Amino acid sequence: MNGIQKRLAAYRKKNTADWRKALPTRYKPAFGMYGGTWQKAEDMPRHASPCDRAYYCDNWPAGLRYVNSSYDVSRAERSRRVDHKGWYTDSFQDGTLSGHVLQLPGKDRKPRYIPGTAHSDWDGVTIYPLDTYDNAMDAACAADQYAERQAKSEREYNAKDQAEQQTKDLRDRIGEIRAEMRSLVREMKAARRTGVEAFPSICAALRSSIADLHDESHKAYKRIESLADDYWLAVESY
Repeated sequence: MNGIQKRLAAYRKKNTADWRKALPTRYKPAFGMYGGTWQKAEDMPRHASPCDRAYYCDNWPAGLRYVNSSYDVSRAERSRRVDHKGWYTDSFQDGTLSGHVLQLPGKDRKPRYIPGTAHSDWDGVTIYPLDTYDNAMDAACAADQYAERQAKSEREYNAKDQAEQQTKDLRDRIGEIRAEMRSLVREMKAARRTGVEAFPSICAALRSSIADLHDESHKAYKRIESLADDYWLAVESY
C-alpha cells in the first residue's frame, strides 16, 4: 500500500464528517446522500487556507458534473497554463497525480467550479469543495497546483520510507559482517594453532577477507550517516 493510501485509510478512521454541511445552502440538495472523509485540520500544511481543506471520496461525488482533467480544460480553452498530464508521485516515474475540474449546479445560469485530483493508478479521488471558481480554467489551474503539492508530498514520503528501509538493511548487514569477521578471526587462530606449514598463506587470505569486510562495514556506516543527513539520497543511485 502506498503512502497516500495509508494516510487516506487513517483519515477515514479519524473523521467521517459530511462535507456537504460546509457548502452554501443552495448547493446542498445536489449531492444527495453521498459522503466521504474530510482532511483533519491538524494534518493540513501550515501555509494552507481553510479553502485548501481536502475531502477524500471513492469516486467523484454524485451531484457534481465532471468537466475534464486540468490538461484537457486548458486545451479546450486554447491555453498553456496547464501543459502536462500530471505529476510523478515516486522516483520511478510510473503513475501520475493530475488535476481535474468538477462543476456545481449553477444559479442564474452561473455555474461554479471545484478543483479535484486523481491518480492514474490508485483508487479514490480528492476534491476541494470549499475552493470554488467562476470559470473552469481557474479551477483547472488550482487543481493542477493541488496535484503538484500532493505529488511532491508523496515523493518526499516515499524518499523517507526508502531511507528508513535502507538504513535498516544496512544495519542488518553490519551485524552480519561482524559475525563473519568473528568467524574468520576464529579460523585464523585455529590455523595458527595447527602449526601446519601452510598456515601463513591461510592467515594472509583470512586477513584479506577481514579487511574487505571492514571496508564494507565502513561504507555502510557512511551511507547511514548520509541518509540521516539527506533522505532524498535513498531514491538516487549510489
